[in-house]
Amino acid sequence: MARYDPGLIKDYADVLYSQAAFVAFAHAVAGLVLGGVLGFFASRTAEDPQTGWAVLLAAGVAGALGYWYGAAKGLRLKLEAQAALCQVHIEENTRVLAQAASRQADAPDTGHSG
Repeated sequence: MARYDPGLIKDYADVLYSQAAFVAFAHAVAGLVLGGVLGFFASRTAEDPQTGWAVLLAAGVAGALGYWYGAAKGLRLKLEAQAALCQVHIEENTRVLAQAASRQADAPDTGHSG
């Protein structure tokens, strides 16, 4: 049976934070590339002499949209990491309280009645 390991959860949270830092950049680059390619082909079919501007505009818009989507995805990853860390802290706090209650219940009663 698997045992509880808070270190594993903390490592998982670190991985999620690393992914969150990279995902916005990766989506922005993918958007730039995809937008540039689509802008290039769109400008070639329209036989527009302003091909360079069309490519730059499409790449810029797609890159911005990619960054926006990636940043939102990164925020979701950070939120998942924070939820995992919160569960670890809840367990740590309740364990301390449970141990204190157990010690208090096990302590001999030294009070005098009557």
